[in-house]
Amino acid sequence: MLARAYQEARTVAVSDGEICYVRKGAGPPVFLIHGIPLSLLTWRHNMEGLARHFTVVAVDMKGFGRSAKRAGDFSPEGHARTLGEVMDALQLDDAVVVGSSYGCAPAIHLALARPRKVSKLVLINSVGFAGGRHSLEKLVRIGVVAALIKSSLRSAFLGRRLFASRLRKSYAIPERLEPGLTEAYLEALHAGPGEEMFLASLRQFDESRLAERFPQIDQETLIVWGDQDHILPPSNGRRLQRAIRNSRLEIFAGCGHLPHEEAPDHFNELLRQFLLSRTGLEAEEGRLNTA
Repeated sequence: MLARAYQEARTVAVSDGEICYVRKGAGPPVFLIHGIPLSLLTWRHNMEGLARHFTVVAVDMKGFGRSAKRAGDFSPEGHARTLGEVMDALQLDDAVVVGSSYGCAPAIHLALARPRKVSKLVLINSVGFAGGRHSLEKLVRIGVVAALIKSSLRSAFLGRRLFASRLRKSYAIPERLEPGLTEAYLEALHAGPGEEMFLASLRQFDESRLAERFPQIDQETLIVWGDQDHILPPSNGRRLQRAIRNSRLEIFAGCGHLPHEEAPDHFNELLRQFLLSRTGLEAEEGRLNTA
């Protein structure tokens, strides 16, 4: 699985070190940002389909996947600065930026800081409202809890059980967890100080501060949510739609926290139509009914 996902991977040097990415296709640029502690592997069912229409770049954020794992600024703003450097280096302008879960936070900061780089936003089951099972970032600020999590992730037995349990909860149907996926993510997480980078991203994440930025987003925004998300409830998607002026919400039936993985063809077609839509919230004729 890892060999396939990273077969065409390259790295680009930025101020935080070497950042790993995969680039496919030709056409308008689409920039994909994973959640944590995942990697660009989360887009494994989307890359080929999207590359038929777009230049698709999936990136491993600093500290994750096969990107450099150095101490530094792991706040959403820090991640956004690094991702902006990657876009500069790869000459990606006027791109549709897609974030998943935590990856929506740097995507939003990137859109606000570099509006010429980001033409539209796609936010998949986004963080941004306190509460729910994802609020582990609050507990991580307690050193004992952080140390316990780190040691658990490092344990061959506990780490696999913890990670596999979390992944299963991300799907509406737990049996959709592919064989070998847990091990693939853990391999990257265990490389170097991967757990420390994960915990640093959680410690430096201020969710209330992110929520304050939602009304400042000017880009047309597509919000995608699985109706069976047990990590971040669909009600958060409706709140996010109300907070972002030029936005619309698409609910994916029968999907959980990772609808782009559970319904990749549906997601790819929706993204294609969103990118090709011409004005405001106008949808292309024949748009999929995702309600």
